[in-house]
Amino acid sequence: MIIECDKCQHQFAMKVDNIKQEKIIIKGLKYNFIYLQCPNCNAVYKIFIEDKKIELLQKELEDIREQINKNHGTFNFLRAEILAGKLNNKKAEIEAHSLKLNERLKGEFILKNGKIEYIEEK
Repeated sequence: MIIECDKCQHQFAMKVDNIKQEKIIIKGLKYNFIYLQCPNCNAVYKIFIEDKKIELLQKELEDIREQINKNHGTFNFLRAEILAGKLNNKKAEIEAHSLKLNERLKGEFILKNGKIEYIEEK
């Protein structure tokens, strides 16, 4: 996928190798910030931001997936249906919390002195 930088119009490829991750603190809260950076002007593009709740929800999602795998081949269709419902609910919960985080952190992320900084929206 080719991305065009909003700031300098430089085009660059979105590759897994270009995805970066950094632990940041905003208003005393810790986040894991996953982003791309324009190789020309260093503009930062947020891919995903997660907090402890997202990490917990993702762990719970993984546990449900493990239960689904263990149930596979048992012909326990009722359990399979219940687990599928739990999986969908957990995905929706992660998405809803992610949207709340994005709403709360609407400002701009910049690279300053080799570190990601958050500038609150005015």
